[in-house]
Amino acid sequence: MSKIDQFPLLLNVIKGDMSLVGPRPEELGLLRYYLGSQDGAWAYRHIKPGIIEWSQVMALVDEDSAAHQVEANLYYLQNWSLALDLKILCHAPRAWLRAIKARLASR
Repeated sequence: MSKIDQFPLLLNVIKGDMSLVGPRPEELGLLRYYLGSQDGAWAYRHIKPGIIEWSQVMALVDEDSAAHQVEANLYYLQNWSLALDLKILCHAPRAWLRAIKARLASR
């Protein structure tokens, strides 16, 4: 949440429509393309989307390939645990600072 426009997402977390940690919702077509089946897309559709995702803290968001993000989110889905969520939450501030520094450096 390095942007103020993401603040309304916290309201969705409070309402129960989203989670703090979890993959961003991806288009079903994109998932089918990268996964080659609907199995992975089904997993995405049956969990709540999150504000913070595994690929953000692993610095994969800036990757040119969306396949890296999909792969990271599938890892998250297959290995979900409370400990992994806590790890993501602990690493999130560092990821936000990295994003802010990159934005400032590009000016």
